[in-house]
Amino acid sequence: MKKSIGVILSFVLSVLISTGSFAKDDNEKRVSFDKTSHSFGLIMEGEKVSATFTLTNKGSKPISITKTNASCGCTIPNFSKDPIKQGKKGTVELIYNSKGRVGAFSKSAIVKFSDGTQQVLKITGEVYKKTTNL
Repeated sequence: MKKSIGVILSFVLSVLISTGSFAKDDNEKRVSFDKTSHSFGLIMEGEKVSATFTLTNKGSKPISITKTNASCGCTIPNFSKDPIKQGKKGTVELIYNSKGRVGAFSKSAIVKFSDGTQQVLKITGEVYKKTTNL
């Protein structure tokens, strides 16, 4: 009985090691962002503002951004379309349209990569109502 438990544990351990569950993953921290959040502070209602997030590929292979999903239609993501080579930089830009959106806001976008990893980027701020002078 003890021998069969030992054999089973050895087998499980060898499977975990061979699948990389205990090995350091090359994709761990493969992509590094200069920041993951940006505050616009106060902006006037109707303004379109943008924040650029710069990423660096710290892995040993090129990586691509495959998709970005914004939390609402008021936030438009633009991103580097070409593969980002080892040691090179790419960008993700989030453009926020404040038209008709007075008050505090907090929006996010999920950036998905070709290796299956993802990163959440966040923008915040407060929109004040545009006043007219007659």
